[in-house]
Amino acid sequence: MAQNQDIKYTLNCPWTVRFMVKQRKQEGGKAYGYQDFVDSFLPIGTESTDLDTIMKTINLVPSFEKRLRGIITVFRDGIQPAYEDNKNKGGKIVRFSFSTDIESTREAVKAFEEAKEGADADTKNRKIAPVLEKCDDFVHFFIIFGLCGGFDSEHGKLNGFYIKTEFNVICLDAWFSTVEAGDENRNKIQQMLEQVDPHCKISIQGPTPSEKRISDTIQTIDMKEKNVRGKSQFTDKNKGGKGNYDRNDRKDDRSERGDRGDRDRSQRSERDGQRDNSSFKKYNK
Repeated sequence: MAQNQDIKYTLNCPWTVRFMVKQRKQEGGKAYGYQDFVDSFLPIGTESTDLDTIMKTINLVPSFEKRLRGIITVFRDGIQPAYEDNKNKGGKIVRFSFSTDIESTREAVKAFEEAKEGADADTKNRKIAPVLEKCDDFVHFFIIFGLCGGFDSEHGKLNGFYIKTEFNVICLDAWFSTVEAGDENRNKIQQMLEQVDPHCKISIQGPTPSEKRISDTIQTIDMKEKNVRGKSQFTDKNKGGKGNYDRNDRKDDRSERGDRGDRDRSQRSERDGQRDNSSFKKYNK
């Protein structure tokens, strides 16, 4: 009997893998302008509809487990990994994070436990990310699931993944074409991460001892025309302008897990400074 040939999975559209290499130096701590920002993402190979080719291309750069810093993106061909791209405007990002190093996580927990309440403690709490072993397989699963249409629906599509490694913490952003698609998949991702929670959590001591699980790290960001790039998950300041998050919306971060799991970070209104509590508001083009 003849041996079966390798089965190839052809995707319904081409995708491009990019790795960020800063082409110009940022001046005065300001965030990159749009063109400088997109120019810093260099394609690895060419766009492809072959899933195996895309995954091999991703593996050409250091693995997520070994990488110390860096950004890799996988986006539909023709879509830039930037808020300003017309196909991203009006969409939503769903983000979650985890650590690749137990010692770094323990140091972050200790810093939080020693901090007083307030902005400093809030910042240190956001630095805490539960440790996930063998994270390469986990990240690859999310990428394959997304590229094969697992996040696509009648409400919108997955535009791409933006995966950043910084200070031994990986932030995985899934970018969706509409707010409705982001809201729908926020719940789906929550359910998926809850399956990993027993294996990815860290204990936190303090006035109210608790555990931080990977599903507790979920954040959402609405992509609007006046978003400011450069917001770091690890500081309470922007690299280049007004923040996209309302600090008051983070004050419940140490509440019960159910509340933390269901809370989305709201954006501050550009006009009157009021918080937008309509996380599931329909987007009107």
